[in-house]
Amino acid sequence: MFLTPTAQGSVPLQCRQCDQAPCMEVCPVYAIEVQGAAVVLNEKKCVGCGICVLACPIGCIEIQAVRQAAATGVVLATSVLLPLILSEQDEKKMRKVAVKCDLCYFRPEGPACVKVCPTKALTLVNEEDIRLLNLQRRQAYASLIGS
Repeated sequence: MFLTPTAQGSVPLQCRQCDQAPCMEVCPVYAIEVQGAAVVLNEKKCVGCGICVLACPIGCIEIQAVRQAAATGVVLATSVLLPLILSEQDEKKMRKVAVKCDLCYFRPEGPACVKVCPTKALTLVNEEDIRLLNLQRRQAYASLIGS
């Protein structure tokens, strides 16, 4: 999730998990794929070219520096913090990869942002949830104009 400042305050933006994800379509190394309901980026395949960043219509992909972890694969370090925690030597050892929301597809309990949101403003919805909400709205409107 990206908090984007505006004149009225910050607006949270998150990946929309597009049906025909432009980021996936343009990736030259096929590092982005659909897994279940999530558009997932495989950081091990990513070469950090940034084409997906340009293709994302929402602006919810960014390039970050990573270092290889001994046992767990890839560990991310936010680009904002890099100058504070790394020497110039360390930065040269790191590589760049794209990072995006994958709905925490690996967590059985779902996205971490939904769980930790202090105001409970975030909710994960699926196609069935949307279909039912639209049906309820149509029924409410029909009863309103039918009266």
